[in-house]
Amino acid sequence: MTDSDPAPTGPADSTPEPAPPGKSTPTSAYASGWGPGAADEIPSVPPDAAARPGATPPDGAARPGATPPDAAARPGATPAGAVPPDSAPPPAPPGAVPPPSGRHQPPGGYGPPPGAPRGGYGAPPPGGYRVPPQAGYRPPPRTPGDPLTGTPDESFAGWFTRSWGFFRRNWLPASLIAGGALLIPGVLMLVPGALLYARLFELSRLANEGEPVHPGGTLVVLYLVMLPLALLLLYAQSAAQVAIMRLIAREAVGRPRDIAADVRFGLRRGWVLGLWQLLEIPIVLVGFCACIIPGYYLQLAMSQTPALVAFEPGRHALRRSFRLMHSDFWPSVGRMLITAMIVGMFGGVIGMIAEIPMVATMATAAGPDGTVNATSVQLAPWLFGVFFVLVLVASAPGVVAQCAGALGTYTGLRAKEQDAPTGEELVAAME
Repeated sequence: MTDSDPAPTGPADSTPEPAPPGKSTPTSAYASGWGPGAADEIPSVPPDAAARPGATPPDGAARPGATPPDAAARPGATPAGAVPPDSAPPPAPPGAVPPPSGRHQPPGGYGPPPGAPRGGYGAPPPGGYRVPPQAGYRPPPRTPGDPLTGTPDESFAGWFTRSWGFFRRNWLPASLIAGGALLIPGVLMLVPGALLYARLFELSRLANEGEPVHPGGTLVVLYLVMLPLALLLLYAQSAAQVAIMRLIAREAVGRPRDIAADVRFGLRRGWVLGLWQLLEIPIVLVGFCACIIPGYYLQLAMSQTPALVAFEPGRHALRRSFRLMHSDFWPSVGRMLITAMIVGMFGGVIGMIAEIPMVATMATAAGPDGTVNATSVQLAPWLFGVFFVLVLVASAPGVVAQCAGALGTYTGLRAKEQDAPTGEELVAAME
């Protein structure tokens, strides 16, 4: 070997030169531990750096605050120079594009949704998320409906409100119509009714005294006189019902009142309703003979006859009433029963008030010693006739309430039909 030959190279000369003072030893691109080559990381301090004067001792050497050598033997401890298992990257799927160097990228999958805020959604609010007030299904707002017919989905409260409005706004003029219609036949029935009552009272007295009773032809004559008057009363009541329904319907749609026209309308169609009601009498009687309940059913099924005569002339009122009631049977039955209960309670109160003078009059007919007061006996039939007429007239508001409840039920049933008419169309059918 000559001096000109190059110096041999070997392991002794392969040690890199120490870094100048103030500069750190260069590290590789994988020193951060985030890349795929983190497991083969070259240590930033050479192994023999501890042998050099002033060099930094390697990890694990004795120094103040350093980890003792036996720390690697402790359970759960990471050996010196080893890479934690959780820092190893997951294996790349076949055909995947390697991530860029310098940072570990998460595996492919679903990305953030469009419009997601930068940095994530953050922690939920205290108490958790709440459903916003506008979320969920809400039924559409209900329309007020026709003032006469209401709405197809009307409840019991809606029916009662409409019917009560019919009565409240029209009870005074309608009561005048009903009272006048009942007063005229009542006065006409006063004289023959008083005579009939007196004759029956006389026959009862003779029977109680043990004397022979001979009714004779007087009773037959009185009954024959009372029969046409009873038919006149039925006609007057039917005409009043039809006239009151026209009055209420016109007021509901906003038309002006015309009581004279209402009365004329009732007189024209009252006889039609009277004939239908005459036909109802034997039908209902047969129903009551069949264990009573069928009689009530028939009464309820034929309860729409007055409204049908007023609004649908020319049709078979009984058949049409059956079909209407059975289209919504139980709600309609409940509404008509409520109407009948209100009218019945009102009539019962009027009857109790009228019975007070009747009982007082009959109490004075006999003296303390059992003798009969002739004056009281003669006045009793006439007082009975007067009280009968007063009860008829006082029951006029009950007739109005019955018409209001029946009209509310009829118009509610018509509103549920496929070709439901409006209130104006119903009123136009009566013109």
